[in-house]
Amino acid sequence: MRQRNHACIGRLKTALLSLALLCGTLPVYADAMLPRPPTDPDQGLTGVVTDRTITNLGRRFFNAFFDAWMDEPDREGVSLSVIEKPSARWGSLIIVEYRHEEIFKSFIQPGKQDIEALGRQAAREAAKRVAAERIERVLMINPDLAADEL
Repeated sequence: MRQRNHACIGRLKTALLSLALLCGTLPVYADAMLPRPPTDPDQGLTGVVTDRTITNLGRRFFNAFFDAWMDEPDREGVSLSVIEKPSARWGSLIIVEYRHEEIFKSFIQPGKQDIEALGRQAAREAAKRVAAERIERVLMINPDLAADEL
């Protein structure tokens, strides 16, 4: 009987504490303990180039892209994804994404193209698109719209 009373009292205390926290009557800074997601996708872990290639052809493209990307002056804090979607019939579709938007897309076929040159070209194109997007974000400050609503 005594254990049962302690269990009921423990549940009652937990319920009252939860109610007090929900009503805001208890001066506990619970929101300070909760992790808050960053408001900007570039905050947090930045400057990462993810390799989501599958084939040897895609890996050669990624290596050329990454080497050229490291030479770009405004690459700090920019996270990109290089995605390969291979096809037996058409070669591989290569997509470079920035903020979940495609900024470069091309089909590559083995033996038909200079993969390293295409990787360097993709890095230059990605740098141009990222710079243009940053300028647009600075110039298009509108308190009525969220960043992804434009």
